[in-house]
Amino acid sequence: MNRLPLLPLTFVAFIGFLTMGLALPILPLHVHDTLGMSPTIVGIVAGSQFAAALLSRVWSGMLTDTKGAKLAMQVGLLAASLGGVIYHASLFLLHLPAASVVVLIGGRLLIGCAESFIVTGALTWGVALIGPQNAGKVIAWVGIAIYGAYAAAAPVGVWLYSFDRFGGIATVTMLLPLLGLACVAPLAAVKPPSARRVPFYKVIGTVILPGVGLALIGAGMGSITAFIALLFGLLIGSFLNVCVYRLPLGTSIVWPASRCRPSESSFTTAPSVAYAKRRRIRSSSCTAAQTSSMPCAVQDFSTVGSPQARTCSR
Repeated sequence: MNRLPLLPLTFVAFIGFLTMGLALPILPLHVHDTLGMSPTIVGIVAGSQFAAALLSRVWSGMLTDTKGAKLAMQVGLLAASLGGVIYHASLFLLHLPAASVVVLIGGRLLIGCAESFIVTGALTWGVALIGPQNAGKVIAWVGIAIYGAYAAAAPVGVWLYSFDRFGGIATVTMLLPLLGLACVAPLAAVKPPSARRVPFYKVIGTVILPGVGLALIGAGMGSITAFIALLFGLLIGSFLNVCVYRLPLGTSIVWPASRCRPSESSFTTAPSVAYAKRRRIRSSSCTAAQTSSMPCAVQDFSTVGSPQARTCSR
């Protein structure tokens, strides 16, 4: 089988999903740290893209079946570029965090729609080029493009964020799909199928069980992806906390193992647990320290690479 016809489609799919993945590791930092929003809002902003991708699948399929896969991919790439424009628009409202989040969600919705049209067009176009008997190979190659793009998007997104904050993400999100459009333009379009379209309810009945299984598999990955940047920051912050406490004392940051004061449970020294607890109540050790105007600190560090520390001083 000649795989050369799939290479341009695979490359364009890579570009499209690289565009979509750039913001994923950065959104928690931008929404939580820059805009000062809660983790719930972080989840809403991150999840809005995937909700839009789900809801727009029907329209992407209809357009692909009636107008052709090339037009579907062009619509998707254009929507992705417009999403970058809206990302930029949200930056003009940083002084109004709530308004900035609303505009940002609008960009995320467009990016989600772009995902539907790009992947549906790429898969349909590939099957039309090399035949339905090779549908598995088409899915495999497009899948390589998708997950390869997501793997590359994480470090590229972090680099862009360090260089120009969220503005760098917005600029590349706006421009990168234009490269995809330039690659798609010279490719020969394939005619949409002439067979009668199957009613939507029959399609749902056919795919509902494997679809639910796939959704359950992906739920965990989606949850982790939305908050991975905050988790990474939590771990690094805990490790630095240990360094700040122990290095001036001349003690090792590796040994001895984690320990806490007798008045505190070791469970509450885990960073996220301690943070939640200390926002609501004063720990007994810190209360005593405040009364005597003395600083207090809790150390919690087992081994390098698994940091847990929390300090409190007044």
